[in-house]
Amino acid sequence: MPSSITATDFRVAGGPALSTPLLAIVIAVPVGLCSLLMLLLVVTITHLRRNAKLQRSLLGHVLPPAAGDKATLVITDVQGSSKLWETLPAGVMESSMKVHDELLRRLALDSSGYEWATEGDSFLLCFHSPQAAVAFAIQLQGMHTGLTITEVLVQRRMGARSITYGGAALVLAKAVQACAHGGQVTLSAATFVKLPVEELRAAGISVVHMGKHLLELGEGKGDTALDLYCATLDTPAHAHRLWALGPLRTARQLQPSVLHAPYGIAATAFMSVVGLAQLKAWDASLAKECLALYQATAQRVLLHVAGRQLPAGYLVSTADEDGMVLAAFSSSLQCLHWALLTLTTCMDLDWPQALLDSLFGEEM
Repeated sequence: MPSSITATDFRVAGGPALSTPLLAIVIAVPVGLCSLLMLLLVVTITHLRRNAKLQRSLLGHVLPPAAGDKATLVITDVQGSSKLWETLPAGVMESSMKVHDELLRRLALDSSGYEWATEGDSFLLCFHSPQAAVAFAIQLQGMHTGLTITEVLVQRRMGARSITYGGAALVLAKAVQACAHGGQVTLSAATFVKLPVEELRAAGISVVHMGKHLLELGEGKGDTALDLYCATLDTPAHAHRLWALGPLRTARQLQPSVLHAPYGIAATAFMSVVGLAQLKAWDASLAKECLALYQATAQRVLLHVAGRQLPAGYLVSTADEDGMVLAAFSSSLQCLHWALLTLTTCMDLDWPQALLDSLFGEEM
């Protein structure tokens, strides 16, 4: 049988009746508290998501980057600091380093850089991406990107809340830092290939190739060959710095840098491989091996082209599709010298026997 409720009062057994206005207040207060809690929950979740993107904890602390292809080590140093401590009046260097440290830590925090150690006046930091590292280090020096599990040692010290980084990545980052001049930002090739170059250019930052260099890794650790790059501001006040500072401070330069590129009147030379497409179709792995040998030779020969400036040739680009090597020189005579020197050098190379025994191995 249908029924309806028409009473305006609500009685609790054993208690007095609640009027409608009082009942509304009793209901509204819990609903309001629930709404407030939900709002706080939404704000907290939004804050956590924003901090996750910024690599921060809920309290705003920078989280240590995990090993990965974007984690970037940055090592800073004050060039000639030992001599400055000895020659400057008492208190001057101490005050200067205090300003230096405060500024460095503030900039690192702005870019979510994790400070994990200091060595004298040198700071050791790790960033979550190479672009964040460049944004921080445009007035600093030395970085390496791509901390693979086999290359980096990430340690959590017993009884401590901090993370430290070590292994081959740290050795390499220190070597890259050591070759920079004061006020210069040097990058490894692993850092460069991860950078959004167009975004940096739009922000007024240029990254230029400084050539391939032989870097000493430290006492008893040998050396390694690396392509190095420099980041600099696109402003008149900074444009001259690369040329004024000169070559990087490495054991030896193996391939030319942007400093060797001709300016004013220049001659360009294109060199490619005849029959490369057929060789690739026949044996792709053999073609890749031979192409690498040829291109490395063409680049190495650039260092031996005669000219007033050595090396006289500058490598512009290479392409694997047709084996093309593009180089620039100050004169057409240097172009011819490079082409002939490359051909004669290639004749004496130790080519794979499979190539020499094939139809593609032509007797000279």
